[in-house]
Formats: sequence, structure tokens, C-alpha cells
Amino acid sequence: MPNDLQTETVAEKDKGFTLIELLVVVVIIGVLAAIAIPIFLNQKDKAAEAGVKSDIKNASTYLESYFVDNNTYVGAETFLNDTTPTGSGFKSSDDNTITVPTEAADSYCIEGVGSTDTEFHLSSADGSVAEGGC
Repeated sequence: MPNDLQTETVAEKDKGFTLIELLVVVVIIGVLAAIAIPIFLNQKDKAAEAGVKSDIKNASTYLESYFVDNNTYVGAETFLNDTTPTGSGFKSSDDNTITVPTEAADSYCIEGVGSTDTEFHLSSADGSVAEGGC
């Protein structure tokens, strides 16, 4: 018959997690990941769209500077894409494409598309960035 000292030693060695406890922890982590991952991806898309909007506003600033110097918007597409060392230096972010599909001597419309494929535009008439094309 074992004495009380031997029983305590065996009981101390048996301490640990059961399979059920471990499975409960794994399920809880899975549920938290299922909640967090879509939220993270949504924020990533919003950040990409904000980058496109920022590039469009910066392009508008460059076009307004071009207008002050030349008193016309004609040639704005060339102005935006002139990234040579002696050029204007406007360059959009790596994943964004900024174009000026319509321009006249007294107005322009800038379009931008980023990694989310959502298109935005800014018209010189109202000066605000909106979703969609010109």
C-alpha cells in the first residue's frame, strides 16, 4: 500500500492540459482569426483607395501649377508623366495609375485607379474626388 508521500508525487507529475481543453483553445483562436482577418483586409483596401485619392489631389496641385505657369491646361498629360530629372517630377505611387483623359485650355479631369481596381476622378469644375470615371 503506497503512503501519502508517494501519492502526492504521482499526482504532481500528472498535471497538464486535457485534450478537450486544448481543443477549446484552438477553436477560440480560430473564431478570433475568422473575425479579425476580414476586418484587416477591408482596412487594407481602404488604405489603397486613400492612396489613389491622395495621388489624384497631388496631380491636381501639379496641374494648377502648370496652369499658373502656362495659362492653359493643354499638355497636362505630358506634364503629369514628365518624370525626367529636369521635368516636373510628378510620380504617382507604385500601384496607382493617374491619367488625364479629358483636358481643354480651361479645364481638366483626372482619373486614378489603384490596386483595388476602384476608379476615382477629380474634375477641375468642382475640385472634389469622387468614385467613377470622368
